[in-house]
Parts: sequence; structure tokens; C-alpha cells
Amino acid sequence: MGSGAMPANGLALMNTWSKCIFFLFWLLLAAPERNFALVLEEDTVWRGRVRVAEEVQVAAHATLLIEPGARIEFAPVDGREDQVPSRLKVFGKLIAQGTEEAPILLTSAAERPAPGDWGGLIFESPDEHLVSRMRHCRIEYAETAIDGSLGKLVVEDAELSRNRLALCARKKFAGGMFNGALFDNDNGSRFLQNSRFSLENCRIVRSLQDGILCDKNSSPAIGNCAIIAGGAAGIRCLSGSSPQIEGCLIQGNRIGLHVEMKSDPELRDSDILENGTGVHAEKLVAPLFLSCRIVGNETGLFCNLSASLRLRGCHLEANRKFAVVVGDKQSRVVDALLPDAGTRRQSRLQSAEDTSAKSDRQAFDEGGEILIDLRDNWWGAATDRMRTLDGTSNLELFDDGHDRPEVEYQGRRYPRDQVLYIPWLESAPSEVGRRRKDYAGISGRVEEGGRPLAGARVHVFREGGDDLRGEGFSFSAPTTGDGRFFLHLAPGRYWLTLKKTRGQVPESEPEAGDLFRPYADNPVTVALGAITEVIFRDGDDR
Repeated sequence: MGSGAMPANGLALMNTWSKCIFFLFWLLLAAPERNFALVLEEDTVWRGRVRVAEEVQVAAHATLLIEPGARIEFAPVDGREDQVPSRLKVFGKLIAQGTEEAPILLTSAAERPAPGDWGGLIFESPDEHLVSRMRHCRIEYAETAIDGSLGKLVVEDAELSRNRLALCARKKFAGGMFNGALFDNDNGSRFLQNSRFSLENCRIVRSLQDGILCDKNSSPAIGNCAIIAGGAAGIRCLSGSSPQIEGCLIQGNRIGLHVEMKSDPELRDSDILENGTGVHAEKLVAPLFLSCRIVGNETGLFCNLSASLRLRGCHLEANRKFAVVVGDKQSRVVDALLPDAGTRRQSRLQSAEDTSAKSDRQAFDEGGEILIDLRDNWWGAATDRMRTLDGTSNLELFDDGHDRPEVEYQGRRYPRDQVLYIPWLESAPSEVGRRRKDYAGISGRVEEGGRPLAGARVHVFREGGDDLRGEGFSFSAPTTGDGRFFLHLAPGRYWLTLKKTRGQVPESEPEAGDLFRPYADNPVTVALGAITEVIFRDGDDR
């Protein structure tokens, strides 16, 4: 072999490398295009029409401000399995405050939009002191319109419609939705993993599945809401989730309230009306109902497998099949065979709301009676029939141990529970069912030179002082063309400032030439259920 010749093994090695390089090049050509996120590292303003074709991230130190009237269109997914959908991911802060006249729209860019076209809004702020705010926004056609696991978000006067899931709150996600509307979504809202998010004065209508799902030890506050015409449960509580539900209407769902697996929700002053089943409770649960109406359902209450329903001061009437159905595994004797059943029953008896019934219930237990405890309630027209039977015979309202004396569990037969309804209320409770709460807050207008001032914000502080130049704990949307603004606030005393700065994000510090004015009559008092009117007029700018 001459000196210029290549050894055979060297030629073979070169051929192998050539094949590898060709193969890698072919892979690069054949591989689908990857999605990369656009990261907003600085404060950013979106206005007018904005099209988003990728994942956009708001960095932890940045704020994204979306101006009133903006239309944000997100490109729909194209079906590739590895594709990251277009969506907005917030590690910092989002301020999207539209007005009633100029709402903000976040929607699909498709010509024929459909639920799930884009990814939605994801909140994962690691700074618990950062508060994102949305008002007068409409979010539609997303996979999940709002999905939060960290941070805090306050949503007011918003509409979430035609999404696969309107709202998902989990882990350490805090804040709440107030005066919202969730329409025509596949699923209304989900609360998971000890979420601290809440719902107040919201309407959840025509969900294909559940209106509200509470799962994995998540127990939100749900107040003054209407959950209507759902295809599954109005509210479903699973796996140790025990929400506080007050002043709600649950109407026209397949099941009004579904309670399962060690969940103990409390309902006060609420209406459960015209559902297939008003309340379905089973598997070691003890829901508490105070001053509620359970009326006009196909079946009022269904209980099974250690379901200890407790109702006091409630109105049960006109449930078309039965007021109460005792299931095929509901037996106090079976309870004794279930882990934790006795401990859970005793702990619930010792709760503050049930103290008055404690000694009586223990006496019945010790006497060997087998009972569903529904004493001290109003049964409407059926009360005359109760008086006739004197509580000793079968009552047609109930499908219980009188009708089917035994249950079967693990191949053996045990006595079925019976309903205890004596004593009953002799007249309808004077205050029962849903009582709507009026919103409290501050409404007003801003004037400059005797004319309405648009584009300014009113900031709210819980304490007064010399330095009220920051963003406060809350702030209004920009004032409208007629200078109007509105703030939802709990009753209390507040200090207000007016700010219109060249720095457009609300936390911007006022500089020389900017408008900054504390309210002349600070502090302002907000009473329960009242709207306090204020007017900002010309004064000394600081």
C-alpha cells in the first residue's frame, strides 16, 4: 500500500461517520418544528388587536398590562402531539382591566372556533405578594380559560364561555372570582389540592359536566352563586373536600349536590331546586344543611354507605318521587364495619353547629335505633300526614327501612336505616333559602378642570399615612370617558388616591408632571351591602 492510500479500516470508519452525519441531518429535516416561548422580560402593554402564535411568558419581575377594548387572538393548535399550544403563562403579574363599555376579549384566532383551540391563561407566580387582576374580560374557546397553581388572582365582572374547562384552582392559588359568569363550558370550575381560591356572586350555567368540582382536600368558599342546568352535578365534593357554601342557588342539574368519600360540606341559606336528585351523599360523609330549601327535585335526598346527613331549620317539600331515599348499603350496623366511620360520626356530633342535638342523638344510638336524623325541619303539606301517623308508621315521603328492611353488605344482610323526623317544625321557617347579598364598594367619578377625566386609576389602601404613592391593595380600572370608576370592596374604612402616570402599569411611581391626588375626605367608609359615592375634584397635585 502506498503512502497516500487509506487503510481499509479507516475507509470503513469514514463511511460509518458519513452515514451517521447523513442520518442526523435527515432527522433534523424530518423532525417537526419545536415551539419556543416568547418571554416578556420587561413591563409590556398590549392594546388593540394582538395575535399570539406561541406560548408567551410574563417573567417573574415583569407586568403585562392589557388595555380596555383589546382583542387578543390565540392561534389554534394544529393537532401535533408535541406542540405547545399558544397560551399566556404568568410568572409575574397580569393586569387586564377592561370597562363595561370597552371589555377585553381573549379568544381563538380560528375562523370556526371550538373549545380547546388554545391553551388559556396559566398563573404560576412564585411571589405570593404579587396580585394579578382581571375585570370586564371575556375568555372563550380555551382548553382551560384560567388555570392557577401559584400566585394570587382577582377576577371581577368576567365571562368565561365555551371552554373545555372555565376555571381550575389548585395548590397555593389564592384570590377569587367575583360577579363572574361561566356559560356553556364543558366543565365549569375545579378546585384541587387545598386551593385557596373562592367564588362569590357568580353564575355557572349549562356546564356539560359538573358546574363546580371540589377534589383532593380542596374546600373553597362559595358564596351567593347560582349553579344552573348542568349535565352532571351542580356541585360535586370528593376526597375530603368540604367547601363552605352560602346563599347559593343549585337548580336544574342532574344532581344538585354530590358528596362522596369523607367530604363534609356545609350549606347555609341555600336553595336546591328542581334537580334530578337534590343531594346525593355516600361513603363516609356528613354534610350539614342549615336554613336551606330542598324543593321540587325528583328525589330530595339520597344517602348510602355511612352518609350522615344533618339538616336543621330546612324546608323539604314537593320532591316528586321521594323526599328521602335510603340506599341499599345504608345501615348503622354496616357503619361499624367501615374504617373511621364511628370516629367521624362522633366528631361531627361534637361540631358547634350540632351541639344541641348531641345528647339526643347519643341516646338514640345507645338505644339501638337505626336512624337518619332529619329532625327540626319543615315538610310542608306532608306535616298533616306526619301528625296522623304520630311518627310510628311508614311515611310515603321516605323510601327507608320501613319499605325495604334489609341491606346486603359483603354477602350478609343487615337492617336498613330509617328516617327520624320527630320533632318537626310546626310552621315554615321565617328565613330559609337563598338570600342574595348586595355588593359593597365605592363608586364615583374623577374631574379635572371641571370636566370628566378618563384614563386615571383610583388606588385603595387599608391604612392612611404620608406615603400613598404605591398601587395599594386594590385599584380600579382606568376611568371611562365620563370619568367613572367602581371598586368592589368589603365593608370597612379605606384611604383613596388618584393616579395618572406616564408609566402605564398601575404600580408606577408618580413623577414630576404626573397626576397624583389623595382623596380630600379620606378615609372612606363602606357599609355592608352599600355603595359609597365619591367625587375626585381638582386639588393640589403632589
